[in-house]
Amino acid sequence: MKFKIFILLFLFLTIDVSAKIWKEKSHKKLNPGVIKTNDFSRLAQRLSSSVVNIQVEIDFYKREGLDNPMFRYYEHFFGNPGKEFKNKGLGTGFIINEDGYILTNNHVIEHATLIKISLLDDETIYDARVVGVDKKMDLALLKIKVDKKLSFAYLGDSDKLRVGDWVVAIGNPFGLQHTVTAGIVSAKGRKDIINSKGYYNFIQTDASINPGNSGGPLFDINGNVVGINTAIASSGQGIGFAIPINMVKGVVEQLIKFGKVKRAWLGVTIQRVSKSFSKTGSKNSEGALVIDVVKDSPAYKSGILKGDLILKFGNKKLKKSNELPILVSLSNIGDEKKLLILRDGEKRIVIVKLEDSDSEKKVAIKKNRKNQLGIDVRKATKKERKKGKGVVVNYIEENSLIFNAGIRKNDLILKINDFEVSSKEEFQNELKKRKNSMIIFYIKRKKSYLYVAFRL
Repeated sequence: MKFKIFILLFLFLTIDVSAKIWKEKSHKKLNPGVIKTNDFSRLAQRLSSSVVNIQVEIDFYKREGLDNPMFRYYEHFFGNPGKEFKNKGLGTGFIINEDGYILTNNHVIEHATLIKISLLDDETIYDARVVGVDKKMDLALLKIKVDKKLSFAYLGDSDKLRVGDWVVAIGNPFGLQHTVTAGIVSAKGRKDIINSKGYYNFIQTDASINPGNSGGPLFDINGNVVGINTAIASSGQGIGFAIPINMVKGVVEQLIKFGKVKRAWLGVTIQRVSKSFSKTGSKNSEGALVIDVVKDSPAYKSGILKGDLILKFGNKKLKKSNELPILVSLSNIGDEKKLLILRDGEKRIVIVKLEDSDSEKKVAIKKNRKNQLGIDVRKATKKERKKGKGVVVNYIEENSLIFNAGIRKNDLILKINDFEVSSKEEFQNELKKRKNSMIIFYIKRKKSYLYVAFRL
């Protein structure tokens, strides 16, 4: 059953980069038997000081701000402000070491022009700087400058969580600071619940979380962080999702070291295995079926072919196809991985040396010849197009001319100046004709229409 998911929106030095900046020492375990009511009160008293309130200010008129969910809500009810407009929002974060490093969701601070942090029992409002973000995992690492040692949260082991285990969430739902809720782990390994190309493997919980909880910690009963609260099912109650903390640890190390995340890349397009395909040797429709291999990619160089069924990545057996992208993304660049594949009914081992995901961009640009503009489009489907017209942005390179003008992937381009486009060829021809002149795209983005102008 598919749920409509909505990301939890806002409401109204030196350091050894080779070392971990967090601690994983477990708190002394509480009663190992039946959980008592006062256990939660002790947890709340002990852990609340590590949770922070995040206040942001966003300039909605900035072109890049159009992708911010808060802007879409404002525009829906009040229309486009038509001038520079600032609004404030709230979110949650938690301190991961005594020097003031804070973890939260990227969507809490994305496009913010100002980030303020307030602590429990501290009247000081701290300015925060962004150390780095990972959009694909919806993570942000912040830093505040303090002249004292801060209370911090220990990071636990999310792999040891079991369905049915008790968990506690602390956050700022609807601006109600340091709200504590408790529940259980309802499920693990939730992946395809958000329409995004991110890397997700959510913990599902019925601990009550709401808008404003974004970026807050999900604790186990021993007081260790096992997840970061990120999303809720807006169509139901008691259905919340948290990023497993084990997926976060490697990202934090890279944000400290590089200020960004460098991910490994394999270079295959996959799909789930149908039951009809399982007769070739896969049991219970397990594995990831390769339907395309990018030329010059690590997979291509290792000899992986279309039609291969990947059964194992390293030592990890693939029960579902969507486990493969997550395993690749959590690997190190340069790692040599053994892949167990099934080809023509026979199992074989393939060794793949993973490359930097930046290689993917270079190959994609070379393959599709997206040129200096950094954009590629496709003909819109009947469902997507408007009155038979329009092309959909299939790819757009970040920091390219058109990206900086405000165009985003999946935008439906209806017109170039006054010309209605209906194919990729028409799109390319119109741009060639108008070289060295002002270009105006008329586009449809979800339910909104807007103009985007730039000089080619």
